Amino acid sequence: MLSPRAYRHLGDTLKESGELLPVIVGDDTFYIFNCLALGEEELDNCEYEMLGDVPVQRLKLRFKKFAQSLTVFKSNYETCLTVFCNQRLKGAVDQFRLSGILFDENLVESF
Repeated sequence: MLSPRAYRHLGDTLKESGELLPVIVGDDTFYIFNCLALGEEELDNCEYEMLGDVPVQRLKLRFKKFAQSLTVFKSNYETCLTVFCNQRLKGAVDQFRLSGILFDENLVESF
């Protein structure tokens, strides 16, 4: 969800990767971001730990170079559960001192 301020700074950038759905809260318009862009994975460099036929944990995940040009995207390989972004979005969030978002550089969590 983007506040009116966050929408002013990030709206045009995020529109490249999805849709922004308006939600009226009092006198303000907030926006729900629905990411529709998919980054293409290097399947030879992706791996899941499996329990029978069920994927349990992501072990390796790597995207093709084109994914770096996408501001925000999801991965079919991990069933679109995570939203990934490039440095451009993180830089804009930092530059405009926006809050309420957490960036994690660890694409594969150890449990």
